[in-house]
Amino acid sequence: VLERDPKNLEALRHLGNIAFDQQQPVRAIEFYVRYLALKPDDNGVTTDMATMYLSRGDTKTAIQFYQQVLARQPDFFEALFNLGIAY
Repeated sequence: VLERDPKNLEALRHLGNIAFDQQQPVRAIEFYVRYLALKPDDNGVTTDMATMYLSRGDTKTAIQFYQQVLARQPDFFEALFNLGIAY
């Protein structure tokens, strides 16, 4: 799909989620970055990407992304929950 349409949001998100589920944070982050370049206000993908940074041990970056989500939507449960884990 991405060969034909490199900006296909659904494919980018799903491939990021597959890498997420397979505990491949670097690969997941790559797909999420591409997705967010096209749709930067997606709180779910931003939170998933932050969680991948957290799983890599990059707590500082993860916290920044969780806070970015919470600035847009203070009651976004997944970001709140994962921010607590990061702290």
